Amino acid sequence: MKQAESRRVVRTNKVVKPSSAKRMAKRAVVEKKGITIRLACKAFGLSESCYHYEAKLNEE
Repeated sequence: MKQAESRRVVRTNKVVKPSSAKRMAKRAVVEKKGITIRLACKAFGLSESCYHYEAKLNEE
């Protein structure tokens, strides 16, 4: 029962910016053992490509 409870994600009707969703998904993957990137992205409504995206720094 404990393992099922740790995988449960509470969903709210609050709109979250993609950057915040990405932060929450990354935190879930790092802190929770057994949470995959795919599962975290699905739970937070984030695409996997958005999860892996890294902004390019301007060289000016």
